[in-house]
Amino acid sequence: MSLAPTHSQAISSATRWLFATACVSFTLIMSGGLMHARIHEVPLTGYTGGWVANGMSHMYGMEVRMVVPMYALLGLSFYMLASIAPKATTSRLRQRLFVYSWTVVMLLTYSVLVVFVKLKNWHYPFRLLL
Repeated sequence: MSLAPTHSQAISSATRWLFATACVSFTLIMSGGLMHARIHEVPLTGYTGGWVANGMSHMYGMEVRMVVPMYALLGLSFYMLASIAPKATTSRLRQRLFVYSWTVVMLLTYSVLVVFVKLKNWHYPFRLLL
């Protein structure tokens, strides 16, 4: 009895990862505001060259290009902390450094996202690190 995966199991696993990647990519693009930008035909930048429009219901095309990478990095850092870090078995020091570094990445990225929200809505009362 072989413990190696069969051909159909390998294809199923590859299909599952392909589907998961497509779903995550689609979710990141749509949550970043791409469809809103396409439907409303928003300009890439403002008249003065600004990248961020005032107000939560207005946006420029550059905002999509700024928000999607932030969401992707937050998702990646969450994945690394939740799935990869517990499996690291090389040494406890390397595992701790891995966890600390991805935690710092998550905090800094979220801080930048909060600053971005503060730019959009200056009444937003919260700050994190920046």
